[in-house]
Amino acid sequence: MPRLAPNRAEFDDERWGDWTEVCAEKISELQPNEFLIIPVDDDENVFVQMAKATYKESCSLLVEAGLGARESDELSLTLLELGWEPPGSYGEPGDGSPNYQVMWSAQNLHGLMSEDDAWEAARLVALTLRAPLAITDPFALSVGRGTFD
Repeated sequence: MPRLAPNRAEFDDERWGDWTEVCAEKISELQPNEFLIIPVDDDENVFVQMAKATYKESCSLLVEAGLGARESDELSLTLLELGWEPPGSYGEPGDGSPNYQVMWSAQNLHGLMSEDDAWEAARLVALTLRAPLAITDPFALSVGRGTFD
């Protein structure tokens, strides 16, 4: 009797879909001046973070990917192809942020995000963690939450 191999791709897709849904919910729950951070590799300073912050006098969601010691031309190109903006795209000229960034504007003064925007942000985070950063189990990641005060 031939041995059957498990369909890991189907299982992985389901797991990442579940994680993306949870991530979108957590993004939607963020209040102004709150952030979530997912450390991928502390020794290499690799992380993804999502922050509700004021940008040009309105509340926005800023998502950043820090590549730290893993920075390479190939990895940078991959992030740009996924939809990330180059480091420093949203900062003041010369602020020197080394992180890749994407920003969504809140739908109102209270900083509420649309479900579509939260889902799009969560999907970008999941794609980034899964492919270029090579995370195999999203539920094994730790997620920190904090405030900018």
